Amino acid sequence: MNLESRKYVTLIIFITIGLIFIFRLIFMQLITEKWSTRAKQISEKTVPLHAPRGIIYDRNNEKLVDNQTYYDLMVTPTEIGDIDTLAFCKMMNITYRDFIYKLDDIKPEARHVPHPFITQITAEDFALIKEQLYKYQPGFFENARTLRTYPRSIAAHIVGYLNEVNTADTARDHYYKPGDYIGRTGLERAYEEELRGERGIMFLLQNAKGLQSGKIKDQRNKTATNGLDLVCTIDADLQAYGERLMKNKIGSIVAIEPSTGEVLAMVSAPSYNPNWMVGKANTSKYFKILNTDTLSSTLNRAVYSTYPPGSIFKMFQGLIAMNLGIATPQTTYY
Repeated sequence: MNLESRKYVTLIIFITIGLIFIFRLIFMQLITEKWSTRAKQISEKTVPLHAPRGIIYDRNNEKLVDNQTYYDLMVTPTEIGDIDTLAFCKMMNITYRDFIYKLDDIKPEARHVPHPFITQITAEDFALIKEQLYKYQPGFFENARTLRTYPRSIAAHIVGYLNEVNTADTARDHYYKPGDYIGRTGLERAYEEELRGERGIMFLLQNAKGLQSGKIKDQRNKTATNGLDLVCTIDADLQAYGERLMKNKIGSIVAIEPSTGEVLAMVSAPSYNPNWMVGKANTSKYFKILNTDTLSSTLNRAVYSTYPPGSIFKMFQGLIAMNLGIATPQTTYY
């Protein structure tokens, strides 16, 4: 092959390679969305924003249920880099075995999305963790959320309690994600959709190493909407007084405003401290105790129990007997 022919062959090879690259770039950037999606996964981090639940007040605007800020430490297994595992375990006060167990518990097909690693860390404890957390990004990051607190520790049966959603909850309502909380009893359950608010979402910009460099200004960002506050007809002082009267007793008291039908107090005894049902640790500890309690402290006797309505008929019978002259106010029957 002469020199002239070699020149044309080389030119054709370079042109062919160039056309292949051009068509490949056109395919990657204009035709398929696979690579643009992958680029977003590398450069963006999606952070869910939990909405604070609505506060529950009594009729005089005294708080029956309030919120307190806690932190969840989230993990994305596929983004855990070369970290000092022992230092991390020491910081979180867990064993290396616990560290491995928590990661192995995440299904392989879900290891690219964030999962709760350690939940319900108090603000005081998290302040110490926050100083060192940058060393373990992007695999680990924090997510602030609120849990319930009960200032006066009364009306447990009325306000109800929350606990973590299960698979049945997430299948029934796609709003809920693993780690979310849902109202199980009382007002928390009856007004769940109003109290829970609306979850938000935030997109953060990160580099190839996963280090965050700021918030992405995007229409997809959505601020969490607080749940609606609830004002009920209960009088906290009257409720507390009724619970003191029923201490060490079994039964119920219901106080109603006759002119409106408003329930001013609804006491069920024995009761329990509603703060016992806040957080995983407390719930795990006290729920078993309450569930096996022979006195059925979790039973709301004011609405779930049935009692013979004899006493109300005795009044009518007494009035009839007096009207007919059969009995007087001084008559006694044994």
